[in-house]
Amino acid sequence: MKKILLAASIMLTVIFACFAANPESDFEVDLTPDETGVMIISYLGTSSVIDIPEEIEGFPVVQIGRAEAWGGGKRFVGYSKNSFTITVPKTVKIIEADAFAGCKGTINVDFSNLTYIGNTAFNNSDLSGKVVITKDCKLGYGVFAFSKIEEIVFEEGITQIGIEEYDNLCENCTNLKSVTLPSTLQTVKGFIFNSDKALKEVNIPDGTIIDWQDSRIFKFCTAIPLKVKSKIKASGYTGDF
Repeated sequence: MKKILLAASIMLTVIFACFAANPESDFEVDLTPDETGVMIISYLGTSSVIDIPEEIEGFPVVQIGRAEAWGGGKRFVGYSKNSFTITVPKTVKIIEADAFAGCKGTINVDFSNLTYIGNTAFNNSDLSGKVVITKDCKLGYGVFAFSKIEEIVFEEGITQIGIEEYDNLCENCTNLKSVTLPSTLQTVKGFIFNSDKALKEVNIPDGTIIDWQDSRIFKFCTAIPLKVKSKIKASGYTGDF
């Protein structure tokens, strides 16, 4: 019986160790400008498994990355070519510019809690799966371009997608198959879905009229079926496919 209990104790220790957050010393940190939370600027550790803690020194971790005056930011794992498994806690509200740009491996993040994602935050990263953008989340430009996301949903209440003429929000996302737009959407700027060659589903609520401000939004999206093209055109799009 003692051997069984000892074995069980060891197993539990291993399990909890696997899910334990990385030590605070693994991160470069600072207080947020309002001094109510912590921003994690970069990763200093050596493990390929990065479980970002929910709090550091009693302050909640609310931001990943730090924006620079020129519009970019510091990369969380620098320019490492190594593959990581990164888990972002639900306490995080802001992911700053370039934070996960170029990051390889698995990035686990709950987008429902985010209020801001900075310029090119996940550009050319291995971010995959489904992304849901809420009406309370503001996006920079080129956030998901060249990433591996497979589906993106823009929730009801969002009125504009794309922040400028040259925004390539989801450009060249070669795994992106499905896009869902809300009935509240009024304006789309930039060439946000350009060259998404696997894109087949573009869900637009019936009767939705959108000001598509660029003729290249769906250019080189060669997998879009005719019925879907018709639906997109019915919403006001006159550009190329």
